Amino acid sequence: MTCRSESRLPTMPSELLKLALNDLRKMEKTPGCTIDMSLWVRFSDGVCYCCLAGAVMMRRLDADLSCCPIDLPAEQAQLEALDRFRVGQIASGLGLLRIALPEGMPAVVMTVSYSLDRDAWFASMEKTVGMFKEAGL
Repeated sequence: MTCRSESRLPTMPSELLKLALNDLRKMEKTPGCTIDMSLWVRFSDGVCYCCLAGAVMMRRLDADLSCCPIDLPAEQAQLEALDRFRVGQIASGLGLLRIALPEGMPAVVMTVSYSLDRDAWFASMEKTVGMFKEAGL
């Protein structure tokens, strides 16, 4: 895998999260793929497992099946930010992107686990996208 100095992913949090949600929906429909938010990307017993950021890694970054964000230094901050956003850690995710938390934006938002309620999780992520857009992010 060749190291790149320039990211291939959006830098705006709203665009980044929206792209990741679209990639995750596509991975959900991919035969032989299971969404597991506790794994970046893994292949085991004929099944590909990936999380939100892992879906982006697989669909956009040509990651192999043993890849993690440290293997993709140009995109590492964005991938790790997605990992924070998926659990509602807004300030932490923005910090990884070197963006200050806007005044009035909550540092943490409540989210339900994807594995417990997929639809509620997607709704909370779409709400986060809207919150970012409203703040110009």
